[in-house]
Amino acid sequence: MNQVKLAIWSTAHEYKDGKNGAFRELSALMGMSEQVMRNKACPTSENSYFSPDQLLNLQNIADDYRINNAMRLAEKRAGATERGVTESLLHITSELGSMAHIISEAEADNKYTEREKSDCISQLNRIEKACEHLKLAIHQQEAGKLVRAV
Repeated sequence: MNQVKLAIWSTAHEYKDGKNGAFRELSALMGMSEQVMRNKACPTSENSYFSPDQLLNLQNIADDYRINNAMRLAEKRAGATERGVTESLLHITSELGSMAHIISEAEADNKYTEREKSDCISQLNRIEKACEHLKLAIHQQEAGKLVRAV
């Protein structure tokens, strides 16, 4: 079963933490019967799928974007990561350390200049990219095997 199908199932079934009646409510908000929604959300269904517009609507209603994240990761999986899981995790901590340094310098005079704000945003973008590399490295691991990047 692929991660995109599992993300669709999880988004639909974990709406409002899966509380009683939440799936029925989500189905109504999506404009379909509960059974049609169940069929479309089922990861093993061969004949019933959400349209792209329905997937966007599902994510917006549920305020859950794991479907989009799974699709992005599936697209990136074709290429090898630059780092393995451990290396990716260490890279994130390094980037976080850089962020702490930028913030401590910015707060030294109790104000943020436009340049310091820009540096913070740039560093946050580097942290997000490092987190994406870690996600990709984790997804590339085979069950029961430790795979290192080449």
